[in-house]
Amino acid sequence: MKNPLSELSHHFQQGLVTVPMLRNSPSARADFLRLVRERTDGPRVLPDDPVPRRPVFAIHPKRGTAPTSDTLFAVSRATPAHTVRTLEQRGIQDQPAA
Repeated sequence: MKNPLSELSHHFQQGLVTVPMLRNSPSARADFLRLVRERTDGPRVLPDDPVPRRPVFAIHPKRGTAPTSDTLFAVSRATPAHTVRTLEQRGIQDQPAA
């Protein structure tokens, strides 16, 4: 059975690419805004040109798969820290999720 947490590093890598793209590309922000409006049926309210200031990396694991150093593959443990450090070097602060 595949561990859902094995894909965690992939999601952080997506954030590493997506955050700068959304900050620097008006067309990427327009596409993002269109997708949010299409898929949420209105409950999300975003400004007309949303420029992210801080990414929020939130993990909602299924029951029994809590992310700990024992349940994550080595690359999945290293990738979140690397992603946050890289974004901070670019002047982007991570927003810890509660």
